[in-house]
Amino acid sequence: MDYKQLSALSEGKTRVILFGLHPKISQLIRYVLDYHEKEYDYVSSGEAILNGKDFFILETDDANAPQHFPPTIIFIGSQSQTENYSDMLAGITQGGILVYPDFVMPLEHAVYQSLNYFRKMGYKAPDAQISDSSSVLNTDFGKVKIALSDKEILKDIDGAKYFCQQLGIMEDEFYDAVSVWE
Repeated sequence: MDYKQLSALSEGKTRVILFGLHPKISQLIRYVLDYHEKEYDYVSSGEAILNGKDFFILETDDANAPQHFPPTIIFIGSQSQTENYSDMLAGITQGGILVYPDFVMPLEHAVYQSLNYFRKMGYKAPDAQISDSSSVLNTDFGKVKIALSDKEILKDIDGAKYFCQQLGIMEDEFYDAVSVWE
């Protein structure tokens, strides 16, 4: 689908972009949304689920997407690859929300140089004990076991939590879902 088609399909909905996420984090987000019975439309390069719901999620690695499909919410992962975050940030709807890894310095710099008005939700890598097949996250709710053991992928778990909160899933609900995800 091209951006003109995506814009038509998403008219009147909250537009969301997931950019530069590891597939496991994307799977986790969709699992959490499904676990809590959130309804959403979802489009990626290989899949489209169109239910006519309030949230329209576009998962992409195209750094130009926000210019053609202005999001209300954008989640940029720590594995994102672009040379010009400034153009991406300029595409966010005024008053929108950016969830981003504040430890990615080119992105952190672009966020604070942006002239666009949006809410900035920076996140850090979590405090976790990692084993061969799982990890234990240290949270305000206690220790939460999760079926991820790759340190690079885990860097975005708090971003996934903040993102899900923007779609109405509270922190305890997020951890409830991720603790049973496989």
